Amino acid sequence: MKKILIFLLGFYIGAVIFMPKKAIFYKIQELIPQINIEAQTKQTPISLNLQNVKIFYASIDSADIKKVKIFPFILYNQADIYDLNVKSINLTLKNIKIIFTPFYPIKAFIFGDNLNGFINLKERKIHITFKNPPSSIRGFLKKTEKGYVLDERY
Repeated sequence: MKKILIFLLGFYIGAVIFMPKKAIFYKIQELIPQINIEAQTKQTPISLNLQNVKIFYASIDSADIKKVKIFPFILYNQADIYDLNVKSINLTLKNIKIIFTPFYPIKAFIFGDNLNGFINLKERKIHITFKNPPSSIRGFLKKTEKGYVLDERY
């Protein structure tokens, strides 16, 4: 039993270290053709780092991100986003963390300095609560006792 556990742990660690992180990133870009992401990429044994990210939606420069760190640990996946600037609504978010685990495959959770929420992948719904949103997006949000809420379908 102990040898089996050691083998499984070794296999898991090997899968994380040798996973082709850049290839997975480019494959995801192929699957979503209306979104184009330009970035400087660097793969480490446990993460994929993106620097100076530009996001284009339908060939329109939509957002800039200073740095993204993606940790694909298979059983627990995390993306740390630093300095997201959405150009169309003049929104800047400093630190965002997105977490997904296959043990709860219906939702991806979002945490940030000024926000928290989730993306319901089954219902195709985004629910984000802002504590103190910038005035540029308050018109799009619903005010509740917990803060300002973005509740949209995609």
